Amino acid sequence: MGRIVTTDVSRTWRRDMALPYQRLAEETIVVDPQRREVHLLNETAARVWELLEAPRTVAEIVAALADEYDAADDELRDAVSELLEDLVGKAVLVVDSWKVAPDGTR
Repeated sequence: MGRIVTTDVSRTWRRDMALPYQRLAEETIVVDPQRREVHLLNETAARVWELLEAPRTVAEIVAALADEYDAADDELRDAVSELLEDLVGKAVLVVDSWKVAPDGTR
């Protein structure tokens, strides 16, 4: 499967709502019963998982994390993009849609 480009500012991501998960003290466990896989998300990945309850763009995720983490926006964007690619590869995220601007453009 080819790489999904996460730098497109209009693409939104969301977690697969069909997958059960359990939030622990600092981590989250995501279970994919159909594939018989269990994924352990560290604290930062778990925070992104929480944010993706609703569809969000990379920019929206970065903006939310910028308030919580002491890191430059470029570093956050790179880390978020890498995480999204990883989670899509594990089939726990969905590339949801394209946000459309009020003028009808993407």
